Formats: sequence, structure tokens, C-alpha cells
Amino acid sequence: MTADPKSNSQWSRYGPFLRFLAKAVAVYGMWYVLYDLWLLPDGWLDAWVSQSAASVTGTTLSGLGLDVAVEGRTVQLAQTSGVRIVNGCNGLATIGAFIGFIVANPGKTKRRLWFTDV
Repeated sequence: MTADPKSNSQWSRYGPFLRFLAKAVAVYGMWYVLYDLWLLPDGWLDAWVSQSAASVTGTTLSGLGLDVAVEGRTVQLAQTSGVRIVNGCNGLATIGAFIGFIVANPGKTKRRLWFTDV
């Protein structure tokens, strides 16, 4: 029995999507192993990102003329209780997902690194 040429062309249109999906799943798998199984339990990267985010936030708000106090991961405005940036809310997991989508997108590596379509 021979294969129907129409059925082959019907599935070939899904090729780019399936390649994107395969890359996205592979990158997610690598991110899971790297982040959830190694970096997250250790905690050093999350602590650094959280403290850096608090520091940048404090500097930005001070530059806008607000009375800001930064202590570790906590940002306080005018003697309020403040906001503490915890590991789950520092954006590191979102950054990993964003990088995964950029890696999975088709195109030349140079264009993906510069986030351009030109």
C-alpha cells in the first residue's frame, strides 16, 4: 500500500509548529533540571536576584525623590512596613521561560539574540 501524497502535505504544514514545540519542551526540560533541581534548592541565585531587584528599586525610587530605605530584600517607603521580594516573586522563573521562547523561535541566532525580525 502506498502513502497518500495529500496526507503527507497535510501534516507538513505543521512542521514549523512541531519544531517550535519540540524546542520549547527541550528548553523547558533543561530549565527545569538547571533551576528547579539545582539552583532553587541552593538559593544563592534567587537571593542575589531578589536583593539586586530591591537595590535597583530603591535607587530608582530615590531618584524620583521618594524617601526609600532598602534592607536586604525589603524596600520601605517613608517608614511603612515595606515590600519584601521573595524567591517566587523575583521574576527568575519568568526570565527562564522568556529565554526558552526566544531559543525555540525559528530564525537565525543573531536575530534572536537581538530580538529582531529584520
